[in-house]
Amino acid sequence: MNFEQLINQYGYCVVNAEASNGNTQKPIATEYNTVVLCYSGQATIEANMQQFTLTAGSCMSLANVVFMRTVSLSPDFRASILVCSRKFALEATMGVPTEYIEQVFLNPIVKIDNTALWQVLVNSFDNMSLLQEQSLNIKHSEVTSMTFRSIIITVAHIVMQNNGGAVVKHYSQADVYFRQFIDLIHEHVDKEHEVAYYARQLNLTAKYLSEICKQKCGRKAKEVISAFLITRIKRDIITSGKSAKVLAYEYGFADQSSMGKFFTKMTGQSPTAFRQENT
Repeated sequence: MNFEQLINQYGYCVVNAEASNGNTQKPIATEYNTVVLCYSGQATIEANMQQFTLTAGSCMSLANVVFMRTVSLSPDFRASILVCSRKFALEATMGVPTEYIEQVFLNPIVKIDNTALWQVLVNSFDNMSLLQEQSLNIKHSEVTSMTFRSIIITVAHIVMQNNGGAVVKHYSQADVYFRQFIDLIHEHVDKEHEVAYYARQLNLTAKYLSEICKQKCGRKAKEVISAFLITRIKRDIITSGKSAKVLAYEYGFADQSSMGKFFTKMTGQSPTAFRQENT
């Protein structure tokens, strides 16, 4: 089964990533929660328009990832990546204290110096990978949910341990607006391409929304919207088999020519050339 089929069946998918396999370089729109355990090397990853650097012995946890791409990889990079649906993550963490969950996703990169806790996480990833690969006569979803739950609790414990046992909240109102903006793009970018629409939903001015985006990710709001939009279109060109005319209609462009101009501006090649190169 492929990546999406595994998530549809089990609610999650565990994959091993190495610099040598080549496929870590392609942008993907995952629309899921992601936890990455880095065994060796280093990687800089862009997720939701922010960049994070993973090093050996560290863990990256991201909620509601709607866009991810690899910026750079060292030749010795090796990691395990756990991707799960929002529904799976929500059900698995029912009853876990809210502050624990916040600690995980408000501190995306955690360095793990405690050998025992590192091994707990490695074992958890291995267990979920084994359950994914084998047709075992057990209640698969219940066992994997408990394992995912243990990962979240372990990472939260490490974060608080690194902070001297304190629960640290370091997000601002700008962080809240930016997260809401990203969620709105995820939901509406198929039809809504203008900053003014999203600013109205957030009760902000378009200028202030762009200032927030520049502060949080170094890009203007329009650039953030365009980055999400082009990723969606690329994905559908590769996987759907739909014509450029149909995609132009589905993505709210006036006509096929308008989408073609946007696509060429963003990628440097036409939709047809991109399809031929990637399918």
